[in-house]
Amino acid sequence: MTQDLSHPPTDRRAWWQTCLLGALGLAAVLLRLATGTPGVYGWDSVHYVLAQDRYDLAAHQPHPPGSLYYILIARALTLITGDPHGSLVLLSALSGAVYVWALFHLDRELGGERAAWLGACLGLTAPLFWFYGSIGLNYGPGGAVCALVALGCLWMWRGSRPAVGALLAGSALGLLGGFRPSDLLFLSPAYLASLWVCRPWRVGTASPALSWKMFFSSLGLAALLTFGWLILNIVNAGGLSAYLELNRAQEHLLGRSSVFLAGWPAWNEAVFTHRRCLESAGGILWLPAILGWVLLAGRRTHALIVHRPAVRRSGESADQPSMATSPVRGRARDLLFVAFVVVPGFLFYLLGHFNSPGYSLTYSGLVAAALAAWAAAPLEIWADFRPQAVRFATLALAVVTLAVNGWLAVEGWPGKRNLGQKSLSVREIRDHTAYYQHLRRYLAAMPPTERVRLLASWNSTDGLRVVQTLLPEYAATVAQAVGEKPHLPPSFDRLTWLRLMTPAEIRSEQSQRRVLAIMRTREDPDYHEQLFGRLSDGAWEQVPIGGGHYVWLLRPEARPGF
Repeated sequence: MTQDLSHPPTDRRAWWQTCLLGALGLAAVLLRLATGTPGVYGWDSVHYVLAQDRYDLAAHQPHPPGSLYYILIARALTLITGDPHGSLVLLSALSGAVYVWALFHLDRELGGERAAWLGACLGLTAPLFWFYGSIGLNYGPGGAVCALVALGCLWMWRGSRPAVGALLAGSALGLLGGFRPSDLLFLSPAYLASLWVCRPWRVGTASPALSWKMFFSSLGLAALLTFGWLILNIVNAGGLSAYLELNRAQEHLLGRSSVFLAGWPAWNEAVFTHRRCLESAGGILWLPAILGWVLLAGRRTHALIVHRPAVRRSGESADQPSMATSPVRGRARDLLFVAFVVVPGFLFYLLGHFNSPGYSLTYSGLVAAALAAWAAAPLEIWADFRPQAVRFATLALAVVTLAVNGWLAVEGWPGKRNLGQKSLSVREIRDHTAYYQHLRRYLAAMPPTERVRLLASWNSTDGLRVVQTLLPEYAATVAQAVGEKPHLPPSFDRLTWLRLMTPAEIRSEQSQRRVLAIMRTREDPDYHEQLFGRLSDGAWEQVPIGGGHYVWLLRPEARPGF
């Protein structure tokens, strides 16, 4: 019997791996589409829907500093979906496939094949990635591009694929600014450091360096794509000075969430949000990752994960540097790469502004990849001694990761199922949809002569524009309460959609209409009570609207807190 040499076993194995990876990516897209929100989820979703019709930064369509490439891609997808919001959800779902691919290759570089498949499983079912792949916000797609930047930088930093890494990192970084410009700032240090590591003029080392052509091609792609969105946003705003003023008007967001301005309450909130994000980036894989760290502590831990000898790629000669050859060697320098990617964004969100878990997607892709690498580390050591057992253990760990993380993504963490965006679960998306269904039925059943004022929360998922969009028939009667002397920047005068009412104005309407406060999340009651008095003072009446949901009626005779 002759052996078929036309398709070597290694090629067939690579083909099956490609098919399996593609199947996981497709599964990620389909799962996110199946659990996608049918209506806008947060006020930024409304911005992005309106921006597809008219891109106007002064009207916060979208809000400054702008998301030009994100909106352009969404417009293109609208030609397929026929629905501007549906295109946002589809774009978020497609980012799920990018996470699967990016985490697979990040982990193949960090820890080998076993880690790569665990990373792909995380990309498919990790609650953080799944949640933002199911709602129409730019966090999911932006985070997927961040993962591509990290992958390109890692290929340069380790010298495994410097040319491809330079082109990938440069193009992804420039594209990233058109999704979330802040992410470009946070990841630029990692990109520039990786370029420096592979600089063409480096001498005295056998490690691979970039050619001058690839070096300038990478910089050129990053600059061209960055200036593309930046210049068009400046033109849209009416000039550079107007664009800068629009961005300065956003500084008020730092007041409540900055540790430097709001003190320790902001610190506690940021720590809680960081913890929830990190938990959701790894899910159940945190346990074997910690176990891997403990088992390997004091041994060849970092040498194993970062410098483990790798199989040469097909077509790579013995004279070429292998995947394990790195221009950057040593434990300290390996940790330095992680620091370049993670620390800038992490510290800013910890100390400056962190009111959305989606911000953590700037660096969560690399964090998830590191967890998968640590979880697979013991398997890599034992593979030489118990190959069959290790194959079974790897498969079992992958199945457990898919099953448990999938359950956490759908139902939320046990004992931590509070409503609101921070729950990071499909259950929250369903509850958000059900709330407005019950609220619409409740309002429709009221007597025709009844006049109602809806008081929206400050919360992103139940804010003014969200309520107006999901309840368009009541849009004219929706307002958002602020203090007696609201502290808002002058530029907000031109935001015609921002309908604010002071407590005094609401009090003057008590004889004419009922005032119902939209308070779905646990944060909302504190906000409204600070303005109108504690519930114990009798200012509010809890009104059930069905499905375990409530609104709060402000009593006409209520005076405490005014």
